Amino acid sequence: MTDANVRSLLKEAKNSSGSFSAEVDQVPFLRGKKFLFLKVGEDYFIVGDDSGEHWVTFSVPASLEEDGPHTVKKYAGGLAWQVMIKKEVEDVLSGSATVTFENDRTRVKGEIDFVLVSGKKVTGKFD
Repeated sequence: MTDANVRSLLKEAKNSSGSFSAEVDQVPFLRGKKFLFLKVGEDYFIVGDDSGEHWVTFSVPASLEEDGPHTVKKYAGGLAWQVMIKKEVEDVLSGSATVTFENDRTRVKGEIDFVLVSGKKVTGKFD
């Protein structure tokens, strides 16, 4: 996914609220004041962004039953699981996202725990 693709998706988040924070190897890199939570086909896209050099993208299946929490391991399909740090995009090699849906699935909160291809560890929270 390119930065332009993510920016295009984030235009959908104009009415989003909440926060998304993330760390790489325990060093904070993203402190976003809103994030995208959008149903696209059979998935929910989640994109944390700080309107600058950093973002986190992943998706979870819309087929998850009840509100959760649900722990979803990285899977093929949906939105690419990626992280951009200082404008450098890296794929997620493995990891999971734990999500809890709220308000009839109009809101979501949760945590991420990713390992990037480079071996760096990315953790974060969103609500």
